Amino acid sequence: MTAGHTHAEKWLVAWADGRSALVKAAQEPRARSQIERERLVLEAVAAPFMPRLLGAAADESWSLLVLEDLSAAAWPPPYPDEVRGLLAVLEELREVTPPSGLERRPEGRPLGTYWQRIAANPEPVLAHGACSAAWLGRAAPVLHEAESLAVLAGDDLLHDDVWHANVCYAERGAVLIDWASATIGDRRLDLAYALLSVRACGQTPPAVDFPDEAAYAALLAGATAWHAAQPIRPRSCAARSFTQAGYTTSATRWRGRPSCSSSRRLTRSADEDRAQALDRLRHEPVERPRPAALRLDEASLAQQAQVVRDRRLRELERGRQVADADLRRRREPVDDRDAGRIREGLEDERELLGGVRRHHRRLRPAADRLEN
Repeated sequence: MTAGHTHAEKWLVAWADGRSALVKAAQEPRARSQIERERLVLEAVAAPFMPRLLGAAADESWSLLVLEDLSAAAWPPPYPDEVRGLLAVLEELREVTPPSGLERRPEGRPLGTYWQRIAANPEPVLAHGACSAAWLGRAAPVLHEAESLAVLAGDDLLHDDVWHANVCYAERGAVLIDWASATIGDRRLDLAYALLSVRACGQTPPAVDFPDEAAYAALLAGATAWHAAQPIRPRSCAARSFTQAGYTTSATRWRGRPSCSSSRRLTRSADEDRAQALDRLRHEPVERPRPAALRLDEASLAQQAQVVRDRRLRELERGRQVADADLRRRREPVDDRDAGRIREGLEDERELLGGVRRHHRRLRPAADRLEN
């Protein structure tokens, strides 16, 4: 199965007695690091909102986690119970002491704010269609100022990847899964991502006490716009990348529209001019470029349609030629050279099957321990 951005292999495993579990395993260094980080958190934190850890193992080549199977739980969207379950989990998380050895969020912005990076290289974001160049030119300086007020560093345990695919509702309540990105930082980061997830699912978040909400809205708008415009990594989940684009739209619409019960938006060092500029930006619709095809005349559209039809006909002709050639090869007698290639292919398949069997034998002791 494929899910999230954790670069690990995942299986749903079922036993003959009806029990089941989710198994995560990895060889690649980055994926092993994610599994070890998740193991660190799961072994240190015992709470109803955590997935149950059934087993873990690691050697010089593999890292492995065995977790409870939550596939029968309820998964957003939509969020049930007006999101109270998720918000209650985030409140409980405030009382949890982070495990030692977990990475901390840095002080300040070593790489600058996201809006600084977007302004320095706007082409990927503009090409992604998140906004127009004119809107970005007006909005980026204000959003940079707002984002710079969001505090990242802190002493709270952060899930650091709260979105609807990492939240489910079991009989015991809301459960946060996939702790592979957990860090130590300011708890408002998790709250901001939770509210963004609710908005991206088409729901309105309830009123919450959220100091400096506008700053974190600007942070998330920049972060989602920046990451959604980056090239998809070979092992990234395409579904996650597609969803990220939807989160970008929701974040740019949010931009600090208050969901908190307090009227306070920017606090402490934010001056009146900056607050007024952000307030104007909040009520200004995000301008997105119109598709070029909408501005073409009928003759140009007809010409493009003909090009598409010609290309499709060429593809069909190439497919017919390949099918005919394959049919002729099947009717010809097999010579020694072809027989050699067939034998090599069979040997490759046997070698691959042998690797799979060795891999299963390596995992079998962990499975036996779970059964016992």
